[in-house]
This record gives sequence, C-alpha cells and structure tokens, in this order.
Amino acid sequence: TNSIFQNFFFQEQPHCSLLRYSFRSNMLCFYTSLFINLMLPIAICRAEKLEDGGIISSLIDWVNGFPGGFFNSEKLEILPIQYAPVPTETTTFPPLGVFAKADVAANELLMQIPPSAYIEVWGGKLVDDESWDVYYHNMCLLSKKLETEMHLGDESLYAPYIRFLNKQAKGQIPATWSNDARDILRELLPEEIDGLSNGVDWIDDHFKGSCISPFDAFQEHIVALVKQRCYDDALIPLWDMVNHANGPHINTNTTSWYDNGGIKVWASQLIREGEEVFASYDGCVDCSTTAREWGTLEILRDFGFVEGYPHRYIYEDEDIWFEVVEVDKENDSLAVLWDDHINWEDGERFGAPDREGIEFLRSEVEEYEYLDKLIEERDSLNVTPFEWSVIMQMKEVVVKDFILAIEEAELVLGMRGSNDDFVQTADGSICAREF
Repeated sequence: TNSIFQNFFFQEQPHCSLLRYSFRSNMLCFYTSLFINLMLPIAICRAEKLEDGGIISSLIDWVNGFPGGFFNSEKLEILPIQYAPVPTETTTFPPLGVFAKADVAANELLMQIPPSAYIEVWGGKLVDDESWDVYYHNMCLLSKKLETEMHLGDESLYAPYIRFLNKQAKGQIPATWSNDARDILRELLPEEIDGLSNGVDWIDDHFKGSCISPFDAFQEHIVALVKQRCYDDALIPLWDMVNHANGPHINTNTTSWYDNGGIKVWASQLIREGEEVFASYDGCVDCSTTAREWGTLEILRDFGFVEGYPHRYIYEDEDIWFEVVEVDKENDSLAVLWDDHINWEDGERFGAPDREGIEFLRSEVEEYEYLDKLIEERDSLNVTPFEWSVIMQMKEVVVKDFILAIEEAELVLGMRGSNDDFVQTADGSICAREF
C-alpha cells in the first residue's frame, strides 16, 4: 500500500496509486509541475530498478520459502514509481509498485501469501465491526507487535519483512505531517471523516497516552505504518506493495486474506509487459461496506495521497454521496453519479442534493479561498514541499469535482448552472463570485 499520488494532470490512476498507464521500456519521460508558487517537479517516467541492497529479493525469497508461499518473479518485478512527490529521506525507499516484466495472462496467479508470513494479532484481537473502540484496540495491538519486531531487527522471525518496513519514509500520512500542514487540513477537511477526527488528529486523540507515548516519534511512525499498510489487523508482505486503483484500472482479483491458505492474487485481465498491477483499497473482497462509507478524503487521510478517478465524497450529515467518474480521459470529460445510480442491495440513498446540500458544497469550495491566501504566506509556514504538493492536489481535485457536482445538482433541481458562481483567476485559483 505504497502511496502513489493521483496524477490529476492526466486524470488516471489507482488506489495506493493513481496512474493507470503502461510503463514500457521505451516510454518517454514526461515532466510537469505543481503550481503552488513553488515549482515542484514531478517526473512521470518508466520505472527503474531499485538499488536496495538485496532487501526486496530477500523478502521475495523469504515469502517463497513458506509452504504455499509464491511470488511470480518470472512475470513480476517491484520497482520505484517515479510519478509522485515523496517525503525526502535519502535513507528510505521511494514509493514502490508491482509491475509486469512480461505479459501476464488473465487468471494467471500473481502471488499467494500464507498467514504464517503475516504480522497479525488474530489471537488477541477483539471482534466487533461496529465499534471504533474495538478498531483502535486491535490497531494498537498490531502497532505494539510491529514495534517489538522492529526492535528485534535481524533477530525477528519476520526479519526480511522488517528490513523492508524499516526503509519506509516517515511523514507520509497527514496525521504525521508538520503542525502547520495539519492546521491547513483542519480548516479544509470535515470535522470527522468516517469516524476519525478530521483526518489529522486521530493519532493524538486515540493513541497517544493510551497506546503509545505522547513524545515518542518512533512509536508514532509505527502507528502510521500500521494504518497505511495493514489489512484490518494484519500486515501482509509483498501484497502491501500493490498500489491502489478503482474503476477500470483494477487488474487483479483476490481471495480473502483470512483464507486458510492466505491471500491469493491473480490477474483479472491481460496485464501487458511494463504495466503496473493494481487493486482497490476500498472495494476489496474483505472490505464489506467500505466503498459506501469511504471516499477520496479517507484515502488521503490513511495513505497520504489524492487518488485518481473515480473520486467519491460522503457527507452523511448533509445527505450527500456522489462519485465523479471519467467518461473520456482524452477529452477530460467527467460525470457525476449520485448514490441513487449505485446498485446497492439495501441502505438509504440520498440522490442529488437539495438546495441546502448545494449551498453546503458551494461553501466547501469557498473554503479553499483560505488556502489561496496561505500560499502567499508560505515562507513563514513550516510546511514541507511534499505536504504542499499533496494539499494543492487536493485543492485542484476537490474544487473541480465540487463545482461539477453543484452544476449537476442544479440541473436536477432546474436551477441555473453554477459556473456563474465561480471565477478562475489568472493564477488558477477558484474564487466565489461576489454579487
């Protein structure tokens, strides 16, 4: 579950990854930049080999050594993805992805990870899918177990996996960002996201002082790693390197990771040489109703990137649920789907927002004027280039999606289109028009 950031410039991507492009050996390298009055270069390139000192190959050999363990090294390789900004730590790995190094046929087995290779807490966990306290309890157990194994290092039974996890950069998810960056998100994000306080304070609110020390940066990093990479209450090596996508970009199917033989992953379609392997982080076999309750802002909270299309937004208190999907990528054509177009067996459906809901969406767009003003003061803020880039990606995506949703909702209600309500300034900022 490496963080692979949405390349909204090309409007295509996956879950922990968002770019669904073929990375052929002869692919040209494209460069673009984020305009936050910082020019942050982002390279969109073919993936290159990782100089990792044998850590990845040792991990693959370790998994293959378990009864039932299998990673299809003949067809797959693990490479850096070079189309995303990352926290700058020279001693850590860049974001990684799983790529096809030869054509993979539909239904061909990609990997099978047995439970004996998992770092899990199934023996001591509590079971109650409806309780956040139980969720925090189990996550704390897994964090403590991971901390123990990381302190053991090469003496750990999971040593090859631990060496890999020790190469993960700190500060990837918003809850571990700088104080100034978190303050910005507090202004922009809902007060509560899917049961967790505002997306940036959940470690402070639910783990510091109860599960971990309030002053231990390493323990905080452990909790963040667990949140970013775990599947319920287990860390699953190699599978956690498959990046995220939704919609037509998903090219895998899996069994449950609770199966006796562990998780089995196979190609759901032909995967061409050079293409990246993707899975959905919120539409998986074991995800239950996550896809109904979890959207683009939750992905940002848990993984530190803005996912690619389709995007989903859930504001239950406002009776709002919608997706923005790509209709025609080449022409940058998007469409809004309200939840009454989704084939759910049960559950409440909100449909298009009413006038109150439209005003709520409009007020959310106007909130981003706050961010435009902050950019002018960025030199006085302790916000890293990585944090700025993700925040600005969020702004570009959310504003664009919400304006489209407002337009579509007004059409449903027979109101005038909302393009008249917003002005795009010369520097690309979106502002509310004054009447």
